[in-house]
Amino acid sequence: YIFDNGFFGSDPDKRHIKTGSANLTWFLQGAGDHVLKFGVDYYQSSHNAANSQSPNNEIINFDGFTNVDGNGDPLNGDTSLANRNFDANSFLQVFIPYTGTAKNTVLSAYVNDQWKLNSHWSFNIGVRLDKNKSQSDIQATNYDVSAYSPRLAAIWDINGDGAWVAQASFGVYTGQVIQGATDNASTVGNPAEYDYAYVSGPGNLRSSYGTTPIFALDAGLYRHSNIIDPNLKMPAMQEVSVSLKHADAQNGIWSVTLNRRIWKNFVDDFKQLQPNPVDANDVSLTVYKNDPSIVRNYLGLELQYQKQFTPAFSLGGNATLSQLQGNYEGGQVGATEQWNNFGPQGAYAGQPSAFQLGHTYGPLAADAPLRIRAFSNYTRQLGRGRFNAGAIFQFTSGAPYNKTATSTQLTSQLKSIGGSSYTEYFANRGFIDFDTAALKQ
Repeated sequence: YIFDNGFFGSDPDKRHIKTGSANLTWFLQGAGDHVLKFGVDYYQSSHNAANSQSPNNEIINFDGFTNVDGNGDPLNGDTSLANRNFDANSFLQVFIPYTGTAKNTVLSAYVNDQWKLNSHWSFNIGVRLDKNKSQSDIQATNYDVSAYSPRLAAIWDINGDGAWVAQASFGVYTGQVIQGATDNASTVGNPAEYDYAYVSGPGNLRSSYGTTPIFALDAGLYRHSNIIDPNLKMPAMQEVSVSLKHADAQNGIWSVTLNRRIWKNFVDDFKQLQPNPVDANDVSLTVYKNDPSIVRNYLGLELQYQKQFTPAFSLGGNATLSQLQGNYEGGQVGATEQWNNFGPQGAYAGQPSAFQLGHTYGPLAADAPLRIRAFSNYTRQLGRGRFNAGAIFQFTSGAPYNKTATSTQLTSQLKSIGGSSYTEYFANRGFIDFDTAALKQ
């Protein structure tokens, strides 16, 4: 490839974000007391860019060239542009530098009822609807998906005086697909391309190329090598929680909570052979879709305690017993991640069995089986002021780590569609823990 000197592109990269919200709260009575909340949210992120491929949007390709002097004699070892002799195998690629835009829009509506039935029972009942839509400048809809998210909770005040309170809740929290995936399915990621054949004249002058393209790829009609599955579902996390809380003047306040979280509908990039490639650069087709082989689960038991032992001395803290397991380290719900192409549901058909090891299920890097946070405070009057002294203790058990290596032993099929490497695990995920003592504070 030969590039002129200069900066890439004259059109600035713009990433606009627009947000808006409105809500109404209504207090009413009927079978108890209600606090009804209605609301709408609006969020749009757009990416606007020219996606220039070179400083002047031209690339010269050639095949079988020879550098020559003024007499046409070969200059062995000379690769300078000035002496380059283009021939009939050369052609000029021109990329049209018009601006492309990809937009992701989320329009949401929700309703929630905080309902106090009586002195013993209260409920929180809500539902949220997210309308997720992605559009590009080529008038293509990358996805148009609606996601429903229920939020339910029941609170039981056992004696009706707040001393013993039990609660159970269930909720679904949806995410988005990151902007980068939708960029690739628009002209932001796929510029228009026109190729012109070498005609005649001095071999190192661009005027030697014809005016009629021998190949034209109009990004306005064809999305090239990146598409989004029309059946895509929005990433989501489900949470179930149960708790018991006790509070009184003698025993202080303590609570115990059990949490269960399950992530689903992760989005991954899958590669496959292009069924009808338009050129040599179009052999690989990338499809963004949900990958059911990516899993991430959390189970935690949380304990909290606080008590005023004397008017001057108080003690409190919390402890969490938990496990975070899965085969994907990223916690963000809407991530499109790369390494997973080689798994049981991965991008490549017929992959060697070693590729399966990238899907080892086990403790993730953020797993901390035990966390303890404790604090105390002592206070007393001192002259006209007040004296305070306290102590804080923190403990986090050692995090797990893995024995891995990056492998590049790919089959010929994988190489032909852009495969390069994968992560090989030599033991179960999270097989080894860092020294807990090193993490004490």
